[in-house]
Amino acid sequence: MNEIELRVPYGSVYGFLGRNGAGKTTTILMLLGLLRPTSGCATALGYSSKIDPVKIRADVGYVPEKQIMYDWMTVSEILWFTSKFYKTWNKKLADELVERFGLDPKRKIKHLSRGMVAELSLIIALAPEPRLLILDDPTSGMDPVVRREFMEHIVDLVRDGKRTVFFSSHILADIERVADWVGILKDGRLLIQDRLETLKLRTRKVVAKFEAGPPKLTCRMPANGFHLSKKMPRESGLCG
Repeated sequence: MNEIELRVPYGSVYGFLGRNGAGKTTTILMLLGLLRPTSGCATALGYSSKIDPVKIRADVGYVPEKQIMYDWMTVSEILWFTSKFYKTWNKKLADELVERFGLDPKRKIKHLSRGMVAELSLIIALAPEPRLLILDDPTSGMDPVVRREFMEHIVDLVRDGKRTVFFSSHILADIERVADWVGILKDGRLLIQDRLETLKLRTRKVVAKFEAGPPKLTCRMPANGFHLSKKMPRESGLCG
């Protein structure tokens, strides 16, 4: 990670976009105090990740990319077990979400699908009613249908304004559906961060159609970052 300065407004949904390996998970682990930065500092909810990591994690709901649970437990057992670690655990909310997601409380975790495990992890993250919810590429590895259903749950649950949401993903469409603010990470560097609507206004797409089909084109990437690309047999697009 190099020269990253993230500012996540309270109550916002911040989309953290970057390819796999860009450094998204490393950034999150530093925010949670699970990984110490060699220089600089990270603060969350007013606490330093170096000095008060336990206070941060006590008020953060975290959904990792790879959920690790006691798979011999049932859904209800893992919720009961986890609830003992949180004074603020809202059992009513947890039960409502189990019903909403259609999870069987008596089913063992090892028999749940990838999408069901992600839903269960989301319930565990939300039930303590944290001020900050961190989602680390939660749809990774899901097939398109399951990913769409999971994202519908995310959209419904994170836009209530009750908490700040930090949503990390390598999928632009997922970020666009939920985020107010967007930060784009590449090779450990933050390229840009701004409001989603502002970034949209700065992006333009021009489509050129040719009646006889697209001509043969030879072009180089100009300094302004535009490129000419073929979109379909009879259509070419100028994108930037």
